[in-house]
Amino acid sequence: MKKIVLLLLLAIVLVFANQLEQFCLSMNFSWTLSKALPYILLVVLGILLAFAFSKNKIRNKFLKYSLSVLILLAPFGIGFILHPIYEGDFSLIGTDMKASTGLKEFKNTDLAVITIPGCPYCMASIEKLKLIKQRNPSIRIQFIVCSESKNDLKPYIQEAKGAFPIVLTSSIDKAAEIAGHRFPTFIQIQANKAVYKWSNDQFGVRAVDKLESELN
Repeated sequence: MKKIVLLLLLAIVLVFANQLEQFCLSMNFSWTLSKALPYILLVVLGILLAFAFSKNKIRNKFLKYSLSVLILLAPFGIGFILHPIYEGDFSLIGTDMKASTGLKEFKNTDLAVITIPGCPYCMASIEKLKLIKQRNPSIRIQFIVCSESKNDLKPYIQEAKGAFPIVLTSSIDKAAEIAGHRFPTFIQIQANKAVYKWSNDQFGVRAVDKLESELN
């Protein structure tokens, strides 16, 4: 019975790992803990399952040991295959901008996101930005698009659903230079000045935790 319960819990964690992460975020757990918790649970369940199956009466010690190790590693291995951990998921380090003035769009802003039209990564970032806004209602986010055409704003406006402003940049060349021509780029603003930036693959859960901790 114990084994069945553990296997059922394992199946639940494997299937609903993303939902568990989102639930933890909605409960104001840190981004890092919310991301790590499903994997931690998989490791714990692997240990419990290995211990439970080790009690089976298998005479061959090598077979028994090998089976225990396999059961121990399998939950995390399967979880990693279903829900891969990418290099930037737990990233923190970006670039210190040494209080650069930057664009006029940085005024009265806490987080500026420099993007380009038709960028799938820029579009995908909106979901995370909406969640950041939901967790921190007072944060001022500015989604800046490097374009001269207001038509390029429409897809982003539809996706953001009014969560934060979507605006054209006042200077395409300057915005692209600040972003290092990597889009989207996330820029922390303090006192109307850019102080720190992350590229898309650097803006992991630890970076978001850092941003949130410094909002006040």
